[in-house]
Amino acid sequence: MIAGILTGELAAADARDLDELRIAMAAACDPTITAAHRMAPEAILFGMGAASGLVANAALPNGQGDPLAMILDRLDHATILADELDAIFRRRRIEARGDPLRRQVRFRNALADNGVGVVRQ
Repeated sequence: MIAGILTGELAAADARDLDELRIAMAAACDPTITAAHRMAPEAILFGMGAASGLVANAALPNGQGDPLAMILDRLDHATILADELDAIFRRRRIEARGDPLRRQVRFRNALADNGVGVVRQ
């Protein structure tokens, strides 16, 4: 969606398609809140609302949409939401694999420790 906004493709989309996209985004709010339980529901709703506002603004004829500063803020808020959801998804994948990279680094660091700073009893 963000690429479509930046390239102007979203503005060229049919109004019915844009309405369907906004309906789908609204329907995705509750499942997203459930899946991203680490995030505040208000943050998810605000980011989704910003994204929906971008879609609504794209459907307006040139010159009738929001000022550039508002569009950029909507874009930033929507992108922050996307980035935070992506981070949650990636952390879950790492956790599901047992975080082998972190375990390997800790193991190697423990092997390389020459005991400096260790109190021996």
